[in-house]
Amino acid sequence: MNSIPPEFLDEIGKLGDYMEVNPDRNHVFEYPKEVVDHLAESNKVMISSSFFLPIYPSLCIELAAKGTEISLVFTEYVYDRMLNDYRRELEHFLNLKYTKLYVCNNNNMRIASSIVTEKFMAISLFCNSGIYYNHNLVSFDDSALKWGRELFDHYKNVARPITRV
Repeated sequence: MNSIPPEFLDEIGKLGDYMEVNPDRNHVFEYPKEVVDHLAESNKVMISSSFFLPIYPSLCIELAAKGTEISLVFTEYVYDRMLNDYRRELEHFLNLKYTKLYVCNNNNMRIASSIVTEKFMAISLFCNSGIYYNHNLVSFDDSALKWGRELFDHYKNVARPITRV
């Protein structure tokens, strides 16, 4: 839990009722289906991530293309991966109407990822050893949505906006 900024860790109880969601073994490198289904139903999506998932380029473009407002905060590691391996998709994403991308220093984000929409929030953490275990703690409580938005804003405030590559 030391990956969560202290001021947010003190408020961890705001997650309220939550469930742990894990992908099945055939989809280990993707968000669990339950999370993707909720994303597809959302009008506004905020994702913070310090690691790269291969689903990011297609998922983010798909959401934005259908009019979902999507804001991303990636670490330099994730941004570099997108820039080097998915440049066309990144350019396409940045040219879509409802998109924003921010990049923060690798040391400024120690959670694996978080997702916040108007419907739910999910957070994924690294194990104490630093190894990623694909799981998401998902909550639909209003207090969790507020906590998740504030966490996203925390990362966005220490990041720089990217408008073109």
